[in-house]
Amino acid sequence: MLLWDCTKNQSTMLCWSMWSWHVRLLAPKLRDEEMQKKLWLKVAQHVIRKENDIAKAMKFLKDCSILKIEDILPFFPDFATIDHFKDAICTSLSEYNAHIEELKQEMQGATDSAKNIRADIQEIRNKYVMVNSDTTCELCGSRLLVQGFYMFPCHHAFHKDCLIPEVMRHMSSEECSELERLLSEESSGSREGATAMARSSTKAKIDSMLGSQCLYCGDVMIMSVSQPLVPPENLEKELLNWK
Repeated sequence: MLLWDCTKNQSTMLCWSMWSWHVRLLAPKLRDEEMQKKLWLKVAQHVIRKENDIAKAMKFLKDCSILKIEDILPFFPDFATIDHFKDAICTSLSEYNAHIEELKQEMQGATDSAKNIRADIQEIRNKYVMVNSDTTCELCGSRLLVQGFYMFPCHHAFHKDCLIPEVMRHMSSEECSELERLLSEESSGSREGATAMARSSTKAKIDSMLGSQCLYCGDVMIMSVSQPLVPPENLEKELLNWK
């Protein structure tokens, strides 16, 4: 009977040892970290509860990077003293402290970035461009100051009335309808005496659609690279002119 118990115990140990070996091979191949953790927890539970070997459990914890001391504490018996876990607890606390320091650095970096962005926005708000009396519109060539205009940081300048049709050529039908509505609202508001707040709101929306980027330096110019220099409907006429 004693021989049978010993043989059974050895077989069980051999089975668990082989299973642990298979887990070591299988776990790294699993993409699901949660599944890896579950497999290692099964091995840890056997090492602690079945073998009742705390020293071996601590060695196992060092070999298995995916488990922490707090993951396997529930498997230990109530009589286990803290001396057995002192090194593991200190290591875990050091890792948490290091992680907290990393988070603090990330938060400080985000705070600094936010400050820099606010400073950049304020600097952009305070920027200005000198417009001379002989400055002309990039589209029509006439003097810029004779009517409302848009001046961009790149120093390209356009009359508002010249810019509208050019920008609308690159807008969707919904955006064109919205811009037309806003322009009509701006015109009628000036005639009918709309409140200053309403006029300011309408103007801000129009400015965001017309003045968000330069016609020559923004996305519109980049996207125009794929467009033919001569519209298809004028191609034959242009070819005849070159003959």
